[in-house]
Amino acid sequence: ARASHRERKPGWTAACAPGAGFCSMAVDVVEVEKKLRAVRKKLAQIDKLKEKSPAELDAAAREKVASEAELKSQERDLEQQLAAEGQEAAAPKPQPKPQPPKAAPARPPPEAPAHKAAEPAAEADDDAAAGSSSLSPMEREKRIKTIKKKLQQIQKLKEKLSGGEALDPEAKEKVASESELLREVAALEAGEDFVPTTKPQRPAEVASPTAGDSEAAGAQEEAEPVREDPHAQEREQALAAPAGDIGLLIDDETEKRFKALQKKLRDIGKLHEKDKLDKLQQDKLKQELGFIEELQAIHAKAAQLVEERRARMSAAVSKPKATFEPKARKANLPAWQCLECGASGNVEHLTGSDGALACNKCGGSEIKYNAPGRDDDDDDDEDGDGGDATAAKAKRFESKDLKTKRQKNQQPASKKAGDDADSVPKPENATWPEIKEVLESGDRGVDKSRRKKGLEVNQAKAGAPYTVFDSTLLKCSFLTRVELKLPPPTLASEAFQLYFPGSLAEGLLELILKENELASVPPGIQQLQRIRSIDLSHNKIEVLPDADTWDSIAESLELLDLSFNKISSIAMLAPLKKLSQVKLDANQLTSLDGLSWGALKQLSMLSAVGNQLAELPEAVAECAGSIEYLELSENKLTALPTAICDLKKLKALNVAGNPIKDQKTVKAAEKGIKDLKAYLNKIGGTKGKK
Repeated sequence: ARASHRERKPGWTAACAPGAGFCSMAVDVVEVEKKLRAVRKKLAQIDKLKEKSPAELDAAAREKVASEAELKSQERDLEQQLAAEGQEAAAPKPQPKPQPPKAAPARPPPEAPAHKAAEPAAEADDDAAAGSSSLSPMEREKRIKTIKKKLQQIQKLKEKLSGGEALDPEAKEKVASESELLREVAALEAGEDFVPTTKPQRPAEVASPTAGDSEAAGAQEEAEPVREDPHAQEREQALAAPAGDIGLLIDDETEKRFKALQKKLRDIGKLHEKDKLDKLQQDKLKQELGFIEELQAIHAKAAQLVEERRARMSAAVSKPKATFEPKARKANLPAWQCLECGASGNVEHLTGSDGALACNKCGGSEIKYNAPGRDDDDDDDEDGDGGDATAAKAKRFESKDLKTKRQKNQQPASKKAGDDADSVPKPENATWPEIKEVLESGDRGVDKSRRKKGLEVNQAKAGAPYTVFDSTLLKCSFLTRVELKLPPPTLASEAFQLYFPGSLAEGLLELILKENELASVPPGIQQLQRIRSIDLSHNKIEVLPDADTWDSIAESLELLDLSFNKISSIAMLAPLKKLSQVKLDANQLTSLDGLSWGALKQLSMLSAVGNQLAELPEAVAECAGSIEYLELSENKLTALPTAICDLKKLKALNVAGNPIKDQKTVKAAEKGIKDLKAYLNKIGGTKGKK
């Protein structure tokens, strides 16, 4: 009997018992039933897919639905084959010859029918060993070890059950067999033969599966409960495309996180289609809700940013509020304050040389300067000798650079390897050849000293691909100068207006968008924290953005060109205090109200040719220490203010084409600034000002 037990193979079935004559037929029946169950399972999945709308199905799902007719044909063929073999199995078979009792081998346990739960092959072997009348000491010891291992597994399952964790049907079956295993191990340790409570069926009692049994098995399989998917709707919404480009709306890190979360959520969705899950897969299901909530938060933030930018785009074409109220300045502020230690004082107390001044207390270079206000008493000081000395001293510590020398030489914070490579797009992602060329320069960015920092695209009359904005440009954070001249629809599209400036905000210093037929200023300019020069000339701009937009770049903007547009008011430019050049030619201006003359200490050139200016304000004298060129020809000036005499650095004044009533003023202006000032002093009756 033991020899017969050892010779059995995993493929041995009840139909292969000694004396049976249809072993191969039984194996064929099992294979047919297996194929039939697989086909029916696919058909059940197709039924679920058909409940959804065609728009919700991907390509793979549509292929599955299309294969339904073929699967049904296979199902019919397998059922017919199974019925035919069942009839053959029901036919009378020759009876085996009786064997002598002493040589009768122990019969192995039969294989259960296909429509019932089958026991694993290892357990069938164990049951056979348990039911044998005698075991050798070695086999008995081996059997005891096997049973004890099973008991340990059952103990762990019971601990899970007591902890409130649900068990699958197979685990519950194992727990229910504990008492039987305890009886068996007690009998084996006592040296007695173990007789199981439920005796295994004899091979003669096992009937071959019929077609009816197969149909019942299929019906039972279809009737199994479907795994619940409580977050299906939320998962589908979280997997939807965002409202806009997350990398350009928020940042690259958030975009990477968004894509990773969506990939994990798609994998979890596939787990819901499986019948059984291991512990690792069950743990993944528990994380599903957290992933959905994080994705929903990113969706909401992207949608909010898109809505805000679209609102700014629509507001750009309507007239914004022109009022701007600067922050109130506290009286008697010190000339400087150290942001590192809090010390303060006058300029002469600082240590170091020009451009590299430091705190005299801690040596720190983070210095905040407080510009002094203009008092009425200052006018008297400017008349005397001390006025020039004071102005020269103030100018000594005035720097047009945004950073001190020490800040320039300061080493930037070290980045992790690969950070720059991940943030810069690949050349093959660009559709414009100019962008590809920039991305390929410097050995694709490896040699940063040879990488191009400027981009010029001059394709105003070109066709594809320039009719569609290449958003790869907005990810080139290393660019410091961008000049675009494109077909009219390109920069007016949402692809540019909604996402500009993207990563360009990090380092862009010069922006040139002239001759693009823009109807409004791109709302994203307020994010250009380092911008120094903006050229929007030769467009169709009628209204400027509100004062808050200009206030956000007031600390860096030095040159602004708005010439050849349709602008009627510049009152929104009041926050700009560091302008050195302003060009307003060929617009529809009636006044220069909006320029903060008193704060424009660096203004050297103002050009407003071809407008409808009726007068030059007396406040222009507040720029006496900086302004050099005034271009006011082709306007409606009828007179010139005597404040021009105060412009000590004025080198050129052009007022040709104006209806000035006093022709002597025009002739004096044609001769030169010196003659004009002398004549204005004469008719103005000034007190010796030169």
